[in-house]
Amino acid sequence: MEHGPSRSAGQPKQKPLEHTEVGQPDKTAQSEQTPATTVAAIQLLQLFGLNAMAFAQPVLGRLGGNSPYLELERFGNTTLWIMLGIILAALPILMFTVVQFASMLNARVGRAVHSMFVFVLTTLLFQLFMNWTSRYFALKSLGIPDAALLFVSAILGGLFIVVYRRHDAVSLCVTFASLSVLVVPFSFATSSQMQTFLFPQPGPSHIVTTHCENPVPIVMIVFDGLNGMALLDENLELDAVRYPGFARLAAFSTWYRNASTVHYRTDNAVPAILTGCIPPGDLMPTEKSYPDNLFRRIYDSEQYDLTVFEPFTHLCPAEISPEPAPISLVSQQLSLIRTLALVYLDTTLPDEFSYVDAITPLAWFGLRDKPLFDETTTIGLTRYSWDAQRKEQLEHFRKCLVPSEKPTFRFLHVILPHYPWSYLPSGKSYGDLRAVNIPVGAHGDRGEDWGPDELACDQAWQRYLLQLGFADTYLGQILDQLESEKLLDESLMIVVADHGAAFKANTNRRVPTADTLEDVMPVPLFVKLPGQQSGSISDRNVETIDVVPTISDVLQLSPEVAVDGSSLLDKQQPARLRKHLVGVGGPVIVEPDFPKRFNYVRRATERFGSGNSDKLTASLNVLPKLIGQKLSDLSVSNQPGVSLEVSTGIDGHVVATDSFVPCYLDGVVLNNNTTLPVFLAIAVNGKICATTRTFLDPQVDHYWAAMSPESAFQIGDNEISIFEVQTVAKQTVLKKCHVSKP
Repeated sequence: MEHGPSRSAGQPKQKPLEHTEVGQPDKTAQSEQTPATTVAAIQLLQLFGLNAMAFAQPVLGRLGGNSPYLELERFGNTTLWIMLGIILAALPILMFTVVQFASMLNARVGRAVHSMFVFVLTTLLFQLFMNWTSRYFALKSLGIPDAALLFVSAILGGLFIVVYRRHDAVSLCVTFASLSVLVVPFSFATSSQMQTFLFPQPGPSHIVTTHCENPVPIVMIVFDGLNGMALLDENLELDAVRYPGFARLAAFSTWYRNASTVHYRTDNAVPAILTGCIPPGDLMPTEKSYPDNLFRRIYDSEQYDLTVFEPFTHLCPAEISPEPAPISLVSQQLSLIRTLALVYLDTTLPDEFSYVDAITPLAWFGLRDKPLFDETTTIGLTRYSWDAQRKEQLEHFRKCLVPSEKPTFRFLHVILPHYPWSYLPSGKSYGDLRAVNIPVGAHGDRGEDWGPDELACDQAWQRYLLQLGFADTYLGQILDQLESEKLLDESLMIVVADHGAAFKANTNRRVPTADTLEDVMPVPLFVKLPGQQSGSISDRNVETIDVVPTISDVLQLSPEVAVDGSSLLDKQQPARLRKHLVGVGGPVIVEPDFPKRFNYVRRATERFGSGNSDKLTASLNVLPKLIGQKLSDLSVSNQPGVSLEVSTGIDGHVVATDSFVPCYLDGVVLNNNTTLPVFLAIAVNGKICATTRTFLDPQVDHYWAAMSPESAFQIGDNEISIFEVQTVAKQTVLKKCHVSKP
């Protein structure tokens, strides 16, 4: 006898109920009951929203603050609008098409593909958040690498998908996130830089200079990243032994020892020099933004021949600025999309994937990928690459210093002693410019944040000062050229710099703070008037915005234009009571003789001494007693030392030439289980010439670097050996390291 309700003949057999957790809806069943068009609409909205937040917003956020890139590449509004359509609409539509195709094959497969896209986009969102967290809380200093956070982002993305599939409220929130597809482009288009680019307003018309009453020849040199205090010795006087070129210039010019910049970045600091005005923060360094700049006024006088070497800014008059023909719309679009893809990878990937930044086009950083110059040109605009061919650029400019029928205005902005640091005072280089660009121990965007190890920071400072010696050498050669052509006496000569540079552990190399103001603010300023034969020193409070008014005063330019600076020749001008420097959070205002003004000099002379550059090279040896000793007089063990990878790829011997000396080495200790720090000694031709150690910074604790003196090398083959230095029974023992190429 059967129990339970009876079933009549022909009644279909009921399927057993599938198990469903109490309080947990069966989303699979629900989705099967939802009309396919509704499901598709929800999927499309979610992909639009997540794409806008995970991809479009980071890309447009960086592009919105970098309109100089668009200006430099001469992209039109059409190119930009097409790019917005591709980023905001084409990508999610492409993903949605893939989902729909999968759904046609099987509904469950379609939902799985949609979930996969949601997982990828949310993982990217988590990764962006993790990158911000790492920078804000300095997780690297705690030993947490960014690569580990990428793994965490993937886990969080997976957990999100589980919650997303099980809870309608989460899915609904993702759907409402589609509103971001409107918010993101609105925020982008309304940013100050994009407003200027997309909807340009007629710029102010420049005032035509009708006449120069005193059109004397002008030679103007702007060094980049040169702190004026770096030229001083312990007596606060110009170090004539280490920097004879600057000392020679000071002998027949007025040296304004208390000169300072008004901005800490080149794209604002150079326009300030060339206009006499404190630049607003949102202007691009172009003639359009600064129509009354010195180049334009001199050119419009029609009394001068202009020779302008301008590698970074774009203030030179269009009439002497030959530009290549603009590329087609399709080529513009491909170039823009490729650049933005690399920028997005650089934004999203951990810092360990730094190679992405290296392959990003230079135009993104406001620099030309291709130089614009003719080696035979002596008149007009010459634009070399930003950080390359600096020696060739200086030689080219020197050849331009020849007599001309008209008075000449010769301008040189040279990227010295700014990094990449790769030149010695003799003019010889010690490495590939790209390979030695960002020093070991520098972190953050563009490598502008110093880590906690003072040795790493000081080694970069040492290379900076050596390159300053190279700048001094070429200044001396420029003076030689002017004298040989009998142009020096009659010329107005201005030598200045755009800003300084800081070399302190746990600080930023560029941004002015209470700890770095004396490093960033002071700049050199030398003014040699026509006919001036004797030198003088002035501690008057002057700023770089005083350069143009001074030139205008000497030339007697008319009509006058409004400037923020004042002529240094105006004896009636009251003393400036404050120094102003544009900072990150607003202007920095200090007393002219602020208490820490000469701290830079004190620190520099304590570390590197003064006078002969040999002291500078030898100053950072961590085991100074070994320097100069022959290997034959030391205890060299038969046991091997640590294994090293050397960036320059030495294989036991190197070749020195008339233009290259392999005196700088850096690399990494490959033995992960080695006790740190590791002390190393570098021997050249059988004699110890440099000692160093691995860095104490947790982010680069297996890395090391060392600078050997140029005098240790001979022209031709040189034998190099690297030894690990240990103390055994109170005796120093050297163990030869195995060296491999990267």
